[in-house]
Amino acid sequence: MVTVVKDDDERVIGYIEWNIVGPSGYEVLNGEYIFIKNFWITPDLRGDKTIFRRLVSQILRKGLSAKFGYFTRKKYGGKMKIYPREFFEKIANRGEV
Repeated sequence: MVTVVKDDDERVIGYIEWNIVGPSGYEVLNGEYIFIKNFWITPDLRGDKTIFRRLVSQILRKGLSAKFGYFTRKKYGGKMKIYPREFFEKIANRGEV
């Protein structure tokens, strides 16, 4: 799935490509994990935390069955780290980590 945030002129200013997956990493209906494949915010607005909050909030509303989320961390050589749903809820609700 792709979740998009647009500005007032209907231009895409951010998106996250993600899937609901099971423990095996394959897509399943009502899976326990959200796998974030790709994430992008337009360079002019990267400091604006509200865009990321809106994206995460939309994902959480669509992935109600998910208990965890994970993504590849390029900064650490492609390692993946799993975060509990509460981590993402905190971002969506307060914008803090």
